[in-house]
Amino acid sequence: MTMFSLIKMPRIVLGSASPLLAMVAGRSLVAPALRTGQTFVKCYSVGIHPNRRAHEERKLNEKMKELAHKRETTVRDLLVEYERHQGKMGIVNVSSVLIQLAQLARRRGDSHLSTITAAGSTFDHLARRSFDLLPKMSAHSLADVALAYSLLSITDRDSLERLWRNLEAKAQDLLPKDLTKLADALLTYSQLKASTSAPHTVNPVTPPPLEKDLAELPLPLETLVPLVARASVAQLPQFTAQNLISITTILPKLGEAAEGHLDALFSGVAEQAISKIHLFDPAQLEDLAWAFARAKRESSPLLAAIKHQGSLLGVHFDELKL
Repeated sequence: MTMFSLIKMPRIVLGSASPLLAMVAGRSLVAPALRTGQTFVKCYSVGIHPNRRAHEERKLNEKMKELAHKRETTVRDLLVEYERHQGKMGIVNVSSVLIQLAQLARRRGDSHLSTITAAGSTFDHLARRSFDLLPKMSAHSLADVALAYSLLSITDRDSLERLWRNLEAKAQDLLPKDLTKLADALLTYSQLKASTSAPHTVNPVTPPPLEKDLAELPLPLETLVPLVARASVAQLPQFTAQNLISITTILPKLGEAAEGHLDALFSGVAEQAISKIHLFDPAQLEDLAWAFARAKRESSPLLAAIKHQGSLLGVHFDELKL
């Protein structure tokens, strides 16, 4: 099966005279040649125009996202919808459905085992397809898959090694939101690896769900964490308020691999947060302050900016100390 379903459409090439055509079951029936000359008809199949395909994939993405964010939607609902449309789904659709599924499971509080049980063969198809498509995915899609794999406790060695390898190759294309997702995935995997009991996991290549030795989990923190940190510092002006909070909260938890980059990160985040302080809501102001406090980073100018913005929003942070 190809990645895209093709619509077979006859294309007609006419000769010196116009024929009378009747389309029956996808075939062209040509009337006898007219007296003015011979008629030549050639039919062949072509695929969907790339622009039309992209449009259909965007529409499908919007439909799946809308379903995923409905309060009553379950993991099974999302997978049923995936099964209905899987023949129309391109690379972006596959990565998008996978991350929506993982985030929906996290929001609903489903355990990994119940998520897999609910998924059955449909999830296996989705996971297998994501594995096959990893080399063709964009950096954005790879970041989605990394976070989805981590939330679903996918610990298959071949899957992770292929994922990390492709992410490293396309790291220069990671945008702020992608960087926070990748950092989140690395933290989730590092916590899994440090856990004392292995959860049920999914192998996208060889089902059924397996138990893996987490001590051997492929997790190149020494390569990926500095990569995320350097790229984040370089792109801080493009970070949203929530991205700034997320990257500041996650990176310090990634241990030694992040330590050499934290000074530049916190200095840059403080500068950007001050310039964008009007974009933070009260909850985000508090989260930002706590991120600095937990990392034991002092920034009097940032503290002053947080308190001032809080007062404008009717919230007082008198007890905050950075």
